Amino acid sequence: MFDDINFLVQETFNDLEKPKAGSGFFAKLFAKDEKLPEEVPGLIYHLQKKSSTFVLRIHPTANLKKEYKNIIKHPDMFPALRLNEGDEPIETKLQFFECDRFEIAQNIRAQLGNKRFSIFEERVLNISDPGDSWWLKIEENKIILLFKLSYTDDISNLVKLGPLGEVHRSADVLIQLRGYFKMIFPIAEYSCSHGHWTLSCAETNNGNFENLKKLFIEGETSHEFWEYLRYLEVKAENKPFLESVQKANYFLLETSLMRRFWKEVENQL
Repeated sequence: MFDDINFLVQETFNDLEKPKAGSGFFAKLFAKDEKLPEEVPGLIYHLQKKSSTFVLRIHPTANLKKEYKNIIKHPDMFPALRLNEGDEPIETKLQFFECDRFEIAQNIRAQLGNKRFSIFEERVLNISDPGDSWWLKIEENKIILLFKLSYTDDISNLVKLGPLGEVHRSADVLIQLRGYFKMIFPIAEYSCSHGHWTLSCAETNNGNFENLKKLFIEGETSHEFWEYLRYLEVKAENKPFLESVQKANYFLLETSLMRRFWKEVENQL
């Protein structure tokens, strides 16, 4: 079907003496076709937005390219994506996001799929319903991760990260990771509860600590940082704590992808 659409788009542009890039339905399709899915794990999603709320319809897959084409041809076979609702063409509704592992795509759906979120969450926060998002407070050598807001928190000094994971599971993991982070940079302070996580570095301008901050804020960090985490696994080979290092690395990878995906969704709102 995409081959037919591409032909029509090309013919339309050929017929125009002075095409206006970036406008009209065909231009949207043309822009979208610049990057089609690769044969990698990921998720295909439909963002359903209303005036003040939105819902993410998410379909994880081990092969984005194959599944994307399948959904375009047979949208009725994927009712959970709700692609037949509304008048907008299916091709403009369908989005995709690459993941390093299929399991992470599944976890993103479990965390974010089919839930109604408020576009202006911070405007409706109250004590009984503090919202779903994590928030980050940044100091020179310290980060404080808040899993929920309280009425005493000053939002102007915080970075909204989005709902990056189930709070109790994430807190239980972070409680155990003091030794892991101590392998990455010198620690001055480390504490974690089901309300917040505090981590400070004993060294100013430590590269690994700065990369960790970037991971939470941007969802991306340097290639060197990921290589260093991989080096920790190599170094731990034949050691009893190898599995713990692997699980910790996976947790950071999952958090990174969750944050990156949420930023992509925010950009569409």
